[in-house]
Amino acid sequence: MNVGDLGNPAQAAQLRSLLQNAGVANPNLILARTTTPPSVTSVLEFYIRSGMSADDFAKIEVGVRNPTVDGLLNVNTASASVLACIFAGAGVDTNQAVSLVAYRQSQASRLTSIAWVKGVLDAPTARRAGPWLTGKTFQFTADLAAVGHYGRGYRRVKYIFDTSDGAPKVLYRQDLTHMGWALGKQARDALFLAKALR
Repeated sequence: MNVGDLGNPAQAAQLRSLLQNAGVANPNLILARTTTPPSVTSVLEFYIRSGMSADDFAKIEVGVRNPTVDGLLNVNTASASVLACIFAGAGVDTNQAVSLVAYRQSQASRLTSIAWVKGVLDAPTARRAGPWLTGKTFQFTADLAAVGHYGRGYRRVKYIFDTSDGAPKVLYRQDLTHMGWALGKQARDALFLAKALR
């Protein structure tokens, strides 16, 4: 459900149903807070404006999405330098990225959704940064390198997987064998030593 389109009666009805099915208290109050202008620009802003508890929000987070779905950055895993790049583009003080990462590292067991960001960023800052942030990741990159039997043959392949539909799908595959050895000198030395001992 797109949180940026809550002025649409069908989307508002879908949100009401999502809230009721999750057992969230006061769905009508949440709708009133999030459907009045200005429109919601992100899942993070939706959470802040809704007044929901972090526990209630965690129940529905997978059912809501940002109006812009391309290129979201997972705030639960991103480095400070990557967050700073996003923040610079959004007009947010890049020092906030360091604050987010420091909080995240000190509270690792409490980070079940994007809701924790509310405790670090003020509402105007969250509104500016929110459209580029998410608390869930559905795309993964795998860089695979393998050596054949007896140290013969080498292959390296990069895959990008999408798990948003439940089952992983390969979105992209690239053969990186031409880039050479990727396993480091220590692995190469161990491989040659094992080969010599046979």
